[in-house]
Amino acid sequence: LTIDFGTYSTTSSANDGFSANSDKSSFTVTTTSSTTLAQLRDAINNGVSDSDGDGENDINASIMYNGTNYVLVLKANQGAANAIRVTAGAGSSNALKNSFEYNTTDKTLTQTIAAADASFTIDGISMTRSNNTITDLYRGYTLQLLTTNSSPITLSALENTTELEGYLQDFVDSYNNTYINLQALSAA
Repeated sequence: LTIDFGTYSTTSSANDGFSANSDKSSFTVTTTSSTTLAQLRDAINNGVSDSDGDGENDINASIMYNGTNYVLVLKANQGAANAIRVTAGAGSSNALKNSFEYNTTDKTLTQTIAAADASFTIDGISMTRSNNTITDLYRGYTLQLLTTNSSPITLSALENTTELEGYLQDFVDSYNNTYINLQALSAA
């Protein structure tokens, strides 16, 4: 299986296009007729890399029980440019092709959540980011998008002046004590 990342474009339900993400590395997982689901999961997790250097692998494979069967779950990093394409090689068995492909022509895997960028509006300005953790809006602040919402949400930030006042008072007390000690030493 070759796994790569990119963006799907749909012109009709049967005719998708795929543009590979040049910032992500594709990789190949070799299987045999006796490869178990757990071995396939481990091979994917061991074969993947951290292309963008964010400390997370580009894809995570896990196994979940859906109430009837155990299924392979693939989850890529956030963002529309990180959609997953899984293609079985030409010499692959029909069993592999019929169970684990997701590309422009064969969709035997089920996509439950399409790759998408986060869309939001701040001060009337529409914005998108490939990640739900936004650190580049206001200096010193991080906005974590946790859920979708069609209604406006009001956020505000306040400075903790109590802590600052405590530090300032500690400085004044230390300065005064130093001044008193210097006066006492110079009088002697």
